[in-house]
Order: sequence, then structure tokens, then C-alpha cells
Amino acid sequence: MSDDAHTPLPVRPSAEDRERVVRLLRDGSVDGRLSTDTFARRVGLALVGRAPSCDCVVPEECVSRRHAQIWREGERWYLRELGSRNGTRVNGTRVIERVELRPGDRVSLGGATYRVRPPA
Repeated sequence: MSDDAHTPLPVRPSAEDRERVVRLLRDGSVDGRLSTDTFARRVGLALVGRAPSCDCVVPEECVSRRHAQIWREGERWYLRELGSRNGTRVNGTRVIERVELRPGDRVSLGGATYRVRPPA
């Protein structure tokens, strides 16, 4: 039996929504408003929070509208807290600056808890 609290599954944006965001970023890059490096970094960035505009929506009142960011650098995954009121924790430790995520880590956003799984 798991000691993780029940947390509703996050809502993923549709393929159409993701394509729209990538198109906006690409247009900004083509117009010279966004560097190629910034474009690549933002495409790989996922916002986590309660707002419908987030990539991973967590429908819990204890989660801020824009709570955290998750991104990949090479083969490693990282998480950064975005100044939420209820905080973000990894394995019970409050996140102050970016932290690397590993399979088995428990990520808590306010009162919502998730476990990081290895890639399928």
C-alpha cells in the first residue's frame, strides 16, 4: 500500500494547444525577438500549476496558478519553484533553487504529491 495521498491526474494540453505554443515561439524566433537557444529551452519547459495555460494542470486549491517548472537538460530532469504560497518539496525537502529529479522522487506541490517514474 502506498503512503502517497490521492491526487487527481493532471490534465495534459491538447496536441493543438502544444502546436500553437510552439508556433508562437517559432514565430518569435524567426522575427528575431527570440534567440534559437531561448526557443529550444522554452519548447522543452513545462509549467505546472492550477492555471489552464499550464502544461500540467493540477486542479487543487493548494497549488498556485503557476507553481513550478520542469525541464530536461540532456538526460537529466530538473524542477524549479516559481514562488508559490504553499511551496514545492522533493522527498520532503522544500525546493529553494533548481533541483534534479530522479526516478522514485516524491514531488509535492502544496498538498498534491506525485512520484517520479523512470521513462517507459
